[in-house]
Parts: sequence; structure tokens; C-alpha cells
Amino acid sequence: MVSFAMKSYDKMFGTESESDVVEIPISDIVPFKDHPFKVINDDSMQELVESIKLNGVIDPAIVRERGNGQYELISGHRRKFASELAGKKTLRCHIVDLSDEEATVFMVDSNLHRTSILPSEKAFSYKMRLDAVKSLKDRGSGRSHIKVAEEVGESRENIRRYIRLTELNSDLLDCVDNELIKLRAAISLSYLNKDQQQSAFEFFNQEGVYPSTKQAETIRELASTDDLTKEALENVMRKERKKKEVIKIPFDSVRKYFPEDYTSEQIFEEIVKYFERRSKDKNVSSQ
Repeated sequence: MVSFAMKSYDKMFGTESESDVVEIPISDIVPFKDHPFKVINDDSMQELVESIKLNGVIDPAIVRERGNGQYELISGHRRKFASELAGKKTLRCHIVDLSDEEATVFMVDSNLHRTSILPSEKAFSYKMRLDAVKSLKDRGSGRSHIKVAEEVGESRENIRRYIRLTELNSDLLDCVDNELIKLRAAISLSYLNKDQQQSAFEFFNQEGVYPSTKQAETIRELASTDDLTKEALENVMRKERKKKEVIKIPFDSVRKYFPEDYTSEQIFEEIVKYFERRSKDKNVSSQ
């Protein structure tokens, strides 16, 4: 395991007394440079806002001094944003003394425990953590990917795959986050240059189709020979565009017509049987 010569979590946070917690004006707190994790104003955020209105910030944020009266936020970006929405002017904080590399490692690790992490968040956070590891005492060991993989609970190959996503432009990366493009397909697209990526995204977005892993590999091959024209993209994606339309019927709109103990599979079978009977009746009447 990598040794970062960092203070233990208990020493920094767990066993410190309340007197070690300070109220810092929110206006004096700046976000961590290139913070890779998104702060979204969703239902979970609104719950946090209401909690802070009632109880304040229970777990202090972690900051370090940056000079000129400013503090850099290492952990607590959601708490800071929620406090602002709650109308608070200050934020409860622990002030710690960490190097740039140590702060980066701690910032990443303090966010990776979240239950839902977007691929783009993993991509940039793993890259930042890997760069930080390389800058610490284990630099030059050639085992940085292995050590990061061990510490974040991913395979070394997955670390490489996610970091490769940082080569995607923001539009394609959003497609990955929104599950329109799968990870392996996105990795192939990451080898396109920026102009090719933008052209590919515009085509996908306009046509409303997105490449499978195999199609993305073909697109990468075409891009490597400068043959990635609109016509070439159309040829690659033609099979995808010809997929049959799928009609989605809201389950609640048909559920009421069936017994309460019917499963969704039984309901589906009855609907199919109904249309099969209708088809047979129509054929008989036309004879």
C-alpha cells in the first residue's frame, strides 16, 4: 500500500474536540481546484438543505489555508452548497495542513464512498489520484496504477479504462454519464481527435442513435485513417437506425384490467393472446 505520510483520519477529525471546529465565512471558502465531483441540486440536496436549516452542519467540512484569508475546500462541497441554499453565512470546518498531493488523495477518497458516482467523476478523480501518487514518495516505482487500484477497490485495468475517458470531449462524456454510450464504446471513441469527436457526437445526437462497442471500434479504425466522413458514420450506424420501433405502454394504464394477483408476465401473455385472437378473427372475416 502507498504511504502518504498523512495524519490519521482520527487525529484530523474523529477525536478532535469541538474547540477544534471553527466557523469560516462561506465567502472565504473556494472549491478544490479541478474538483471532479458534481454538486447537483436534486432531491437529496434539498433534504440536506432542510437538515441544515434544522440542525446545522453536523459533520464539519475539511479545509486548508490558501493565503489571503482564503480556505480551499477539501471535503464538504455538498455541505457548502446546501448551507448557501439554506441561507447560512458560515460553515463549520476543520482546518488541516496537507500538501497538494495529500489533499488530492484525501479529496478523492472522501467522495468515493458515495453510493452513486458518474463515470466522468471516476475518470477525473482516478486521474487526479494517480497523478498525486506519482508525485509522492513512491514516484518512479512503476506500480502507481496497481497501488491506486488496490486503494479504491478497482482492478488496474478498470483504472486505466476510466482514466482514458478523460480524453473524451464534454459532449461525449455526458453521453457516457447518461448511459447513452457504454464504457468500452466510449474508450474507443476517446482515440478520435477533438474534431472527429465533435463530428461524431453531432451525428449521434442528430440521428438519435449511439454506437455499440463493435461500432465504436469500427469508427476508431476509420478515424485512424482519416476516413471518418458523415457517409462513413451513416454506413456504420445504418443497422442501428433500422432497429424496429418499440412501443412503450405505461404499466398502470393496463394493470387495472387484470386480476390483482396477476404478475406482469401473465399480463403480457394475456395481451399477446388478445391480439392473436383479433388477428385470427380479422383473417376469418376477410375470407
